[in-house]
Amino acid sequence: MKVRMNLVFVGLSVMASLMICSCQEPPPPKPEPYPNSSLALEAVQVNSIDVALQLSLSNLDSLTGDTLLVILARNGQHIQTLNFIPPDTILWDTGLEPERNYNYKAYRQSVHNSSLVDSSNALSVTTLDTTSHDFIWTIDTLGSYGSYFMDVAIIDENNIWAVGNIVAPDPDSSFNGTGWREYNAARWNGDEWELMGIYSSTLDLYAIWYIAEDDIWVLGSYPIHWNGEDWTQYHLTNMGIIPGGLSNGAIWGSASDDVYFVGGHGRIVHFDGSGFTRLESGTDLDLHDIWGGYNTETNVWEILCVGSDFLNDPEYRRVILKIEGNTFTELSSAPITGTLYSTWFIPGRVYYVAGAGEYRKNKLTDPQWVRVDTTNAFYSLRIRGSAINNVFKVGGYFNVGHYNGLTWKKLNLNIPYSGNFYGLDVKDGIVA
Repeated sequence: MKVRMNLVFVGLSVMASLMICSCQEPPPPKPEPYPNSSLALEAVQVNSIDVALQLSLSNLDSLTGDTLLVILARNGQHIQTLNFIPPDTILWDTGLEPERNYNYKAYRQSVHNSSLVDSSNALSVTTLDTTSHDFIWTIDTLGSYGSYFMDVAIIDENNIWAVGNIVAPDPDSSFNGTGWREYNAARWNGDEWELMGIYSSTLDLYAIWYIAEDDIWVLGSYPIHWNGEDWTQYHLTNMGIIPGGLSNGAIWGSASDDVYFVGGHGRIVHFDGSGFTRLESGTDLDLHDIWGGYNTETNVWEILCVGSDFLNDPEYRRVILKIEGNTFTELSSAPITGTLYSTWFIPGRVYYVAGAGEYRKNKLTDPQWVRVDTTNAFYSLRIRGSAINNVFKVGGYFNVGHYNGLTWKKLNLNIPYSGNFYGLDVKDGIVA
């Protein structure tokens, strides 16, 4: 009997233990991160064949470091899945068609299963149309053999300036007795080109920056300014500002009191409306081009300049400098291996550098430059545009290339001379 009673007791103990365990509540599930926030989508850049969307969380009180699984849909089709760490990130959708409407929506998946717990606003985006590769060109020949233009400024269709060196016939030899006369600028007035001698007609000019009819800068070895009545040269070496000139340089300015001059041996000079200041660039490479623009997203002026020793450096060194006030930051040029001669950009949308190849970034913070137009290769001496889908490059052997938002095309101007295009401007449907 004792044996039987012990067996029964053990069995009852096991049953009691099982009953106690089965009555305990399971632990509650982990709550969804950011329960009071919702996904939001905004188009921050729209091109012809791709768009950039900003994904963010609205009503965000604080960051917890949690990762959200988000699904992006285009026209109702799932196109991306990403691990999103708030507060925001940029999503690129590529391979789109020009001038077409696309509808986007983002969905948030539960951390526990595949169910959807939140969705963003519906976003409708229409990609840009392409511009035409077909142009009507008018070719004007100014000067004789040995003449060249280095820069051009389009104000409107009846006011275009070009600077360089122009050798024209002087039938009565009244200029210097040789039968030839030199000029260094030409101005289109809507009917014809007027040849000009700025400051000294024998002084070669490399750049022009037009602010107003009474506020024009040109650059030879030193800056020359027009105030509406007179041209005044500022000999920066005699003024003790730089040890040499700014030959083959460039000019850019945001206003009358904010003008930059760049040139040989890494020299940069800033004019603040009353005086000139030498800025230490940190490079000895020749600086060939400078461009700037106002970034409406960050509310700051962005300025870039590029340089190299062009054909004289066996190492093909290059430099891309970002200017912020009086300080410089050298930006990475990876994976570029050749020299650079020009830059142009629309702040926050697209950035180009060009020379031995053309390279692009959508954001300056992108890790690398991306090569574009590998099929129409020539050395680019200037790159300019009027929109993200209307970009031109010019350079060696009078070559011209155009990007219409979808493709690059080499344009044949049938110029019956040998030489290079050095200057370029694009404005209101005019290219010069």
